[in-house]
Amino acid sequence: MRSTHWFRALLQGTAVMGVGLLLACSGGGGGGGNQFIPTPAPTITSISPASGTAGVTVVTLIGTNLDTVTAVNFGATAAVIGTRTATQLATIVPASAGTGTISVTGPGGTGVSTTTFTVINTAPTAPIIVGPTNGITLHPQTYNLSATDPEGDQITFTVSGATTATVGPT
Repeated sequence: MRSTHWFRALLQGTAVMGVGLLLACSGGGGGGGNQFIPTPAPTITSISPASGTAGVTVVTLIGTNLDTVTAVNFGATAAVIGTRTATQLATIVPASAGTGTISVTGPGGTGVSTTTFTVINTAPTAPIIVGPTNGITLHPQTYNLSATDPEGDQITFTVSGATTATVGPT
């Protein structure tokens, strides 16, 4: 009489490539076994380009097992996974990413870049100017200027005096 039995083993992420789990039949008849080799962790061997602007730059990761990747992170910031093959993966620098390493995670574990990706400072938003739209010549006017810098850097405004000014859309 022939019967089928299933065996399921959960291997933790510390499994080493080439070290397998040997399954063998016992109890007579047939013997034999199958070897299961766990999925190796993805690796990053190079990053192109090595720097870019957050929210804009497409980065290509070169490595191994990148087709198994389920998560990409710039430091602790998650990125969107784009097109990928076993040796290349495309992603966009996340908007809030900072300079640091890039990691890729798959079923076999996590691989981290050996080089640092440099996030280029993003320009601040266009200034918002609030103040009167008309006035009396040679009388001082007060305007409030504001802008936001994505990285939280200080913003400095320089205002030059003028005898004429234009207010309206540009």
